[in-house]
Amino acid sequence: MVLCVSLSVETERSKRYETEVRELKERIIIYEKQVIELREKITELNNRYHLLLLLSVFTARCTLVQSAVLRSHVVCLSVCPSDCDVGKL
Repeated sequence: MVLCVSLSVETERSKRYETEVRELKERIIIYEKQVIELREKITELNNRYHLLLLLSVFTARCTLVQSAVLRSHVVCLSVCPSDCDVGKL
């Protein structure tokens, strides 16, 4: 009788351990999926950041060129005497 009880207890423990192992494996699968999703989001954010950086550099260059062009026009117009024909510039 003692042997039967002992086997029964061991069987219950084994079932509990199997259940715990199965639950842990399921959690691991969920965590792995979350890691993959986070990596994809990080990649997307990095791509957006690089695009914004590229656009800001391009915008800064355009602004510098525009300001240089505007300055040259302003300087040119400010140097002309009052009777100067602007069409000849």
